[in-house]
This record gives sequence, structure tokens and C-alpha cells, in this order.
Amino acid sequence: MGPALAVAAGIALPQPQHIELLPQKEPLADKLRKGKTPWALAACIVGLIFAAVGWHLQGQLALLQKESEARIALMKDLEGLPEKLASLK
Repeated sequence: MGPALAVAAGIALPQPQHIELLPQKEPLADKLRKGKTPWALAACIVGLIFAAVGWHLQGQLALLQKESEARIALMKDLEGLPEKLASLK
């Protein structure tokens, strides 16, 4: 009766379960569907757009400053012109 009882006890036990010690990595598509990642991604994109606009405006400002300095230098040269004309007469 011993071997028959061992077989019967073996049949009555549940199947062995697979134990995962490390969590599986979720695919990026699943992370995007969850909710928080799209908001963070959108915030990053908006931040990049603002940075690009700021960089472009800073370049335009530098160009305008160079033009202004050139005009001021030209005006300084023209300020002495009436005195030169008076000395010629």
C-alpha cells in the first residue's frame, strides 16, 4: 500500500510554479499607455521647443546689438563732420 499511497499523494499535489526573482521589463509602448509617461514626454517636448525659441531669439538679439554698435560707430564718425567742414571754409 505504500507505493500506491505515494503515487496518490504525488497526483494530489499542485504543479510546481515558476518563480520570477527579477521583474520583467515592460516594453516602452506599455509604459506610454499607462498615463504618466505621456505627460512627462509632452513636458520635455514643450521644454525643448521653448529652449529652441529662446536660442533663436538670443541669436537675433546678438545680431541687432552688432548692428546697433555699427550704427553708433558711424554716428560718432559723423559727429566730427561739421567741425571738419568749418575748418575747410
